[in-house]
Amino acid sequence: MNIKKADNPINRLKNYFIKKASSLELDFEATNTDNHPLATGNKRENLLIRFLNDHLPTRYEAFKGGSIFDSLGNKSDQVDIIIYDKNTPRLGEDSETLFLSEGVACAVEVKPDLDNTELSKAFKKIDSFKTVSKAISASFIMGNLSTRVYSGIFAFSTNLDFVAVLKETENYYKDKELDYCPDFICVNNKFLIIKNGGGWKDTSPEGVVSEVNDRFISFLTDELSLYKLLMIMCKHLYPNYLGSPDFSKYINLY
Repeated sequence: MNIKKADNPINRLKNYFIKKASSLELDFEATNTDNHPLATGNKRENLLIRFLNDHLPTRYEAFKGGSIFDSLGNKSDQVDIIIYDKNTPRLGEDSETLFLSEGVACAVEVKPDLDNTELSKAFKKIDSFKTVSKAISASFIMGNLSTRVYSGIFAFSTNLDFVAVLKETENYYKDKELDYCPDFICVNNKFLIIKNGGGWKDTSPEGVVSEVNDRFISFLTDELSLYKLLMIMCKHLYPNYLGSPDFSKYINLY
C-alpha cells in the first residue's frame, strides 16, 4: 500500500518533534527578558521539564532540583532535573529533596549557553552524579549492567560546534572508565553526542557495515536532536536485567 507523504506517520512524527524543538527554542529566547537570574534559570529548567513530562512514559516523572543518594551514604551535588521512577520511594518533604539512586532514571545538567567554561562545570557535575551507585539484585542480565546513574548535559544554545565539544569531552574523560562518562550531551536544534555503550554500527558508502568503537558518537541531527535525545533516553529507561532494585540495603539503618 502506498502512503502519501503527507499521511506518512514517520513524517508526521518528525514534523511533530521539529515543531516541539522550535517551540522550546522560542520559549527559551522569551526567558531572556527576565532580569532576575534565579527566576530565569527556573523558567528555563521548567521548559525542559514540561517537555519531558509531556513525552516520557507515564511511569517516570521529571522533577526540578534535588540530590541523589545511595545505600552507602554517598550523595551527589544538586541536580537540575531528575527523571524518577514513580514506583520508587521518595523523600519529597525533605528541605533538600533527596532521591534514592535506584529510582533515578536520568540526571540532567541544564545549560542556557554552552561554552568551554560551562562545559567544564557540567563535567564536574556529571562526576558528582556518577559517584552514587545503584544496588541491584538481578538473576539475568542482557549486555553490560551499569550501576551508575544515567546522566548528561542539555543546552539550549552554544557557539561551539560538535567537533569542539567532542574534543573537550574526549580530553576530559580520556583517563576515566566509560561508566563514569556523560551518557549524552545535547544542544537543541544543533547536535547530540552520546556515550558508546556498544551495539552501534556504521555503514560505509559502499554498504560495508562495521562496529563503531569510538567512546563517543556524534549525531549532526540539527532540528531532530531533541527527538533523538528523547528516544535514546527512553531506550535507557527500561532495565536490561531481570530483577529489581535491592532496597534491602536501606532496611538495616544504624
